[in-house]
Amino acid sequence: EFEERLIQINYDSKTDEKILELYYEDGVVTQMRIHLADADETVKNKTLIISKTHFKENVHLSYERHFTRNEREVVEEYSNDEMAFYFETERKDGFEICTGFYPDGSLFFVEKTSYNSLGKAISRDNYIHCENGTVSFDTYAEDEL
Repeated sequence: EFEERLIQINYDSKTDEKILELYYEDGVVTQMRIHLADADETVKNKTLIISKTHFKENVHLSYERHFTRNEREVVEEYSNDEMAFYFETERKDGFEICTGFYPDGSLFFVEKTSYNSLGKAISRDNYIHCENGTVSFDTYAEDEL
């Protein structure tokens, strides 16, 4: 059984941002995450992950690229400098619709969140499109959000 535990976080004293995270299993460090800054302001959550146990490649660079396209917020997720997938989020008329795509543009995820007049989420529907063409559906009510 896999149990991951965080044992140490080092912060930058000026920015209060994470610099280093160490994880262990059974008392042994199994993963190190180094949080990196980037000169490109659209790049967020850039992390160098080193682990012999959790990934096929021992060294893994992960980051997100955030920008706006056609009035939609776009977050592209990268793994070792290759786009893994991206999400587009659109907000209008009391709804937020987030769609997830593979790099080739094929849809794999839709999440629709409804908000009341105070801006509080009141329901959320998730649709996951599987490679074999099936669609999985989940609905969450206000008390589950």
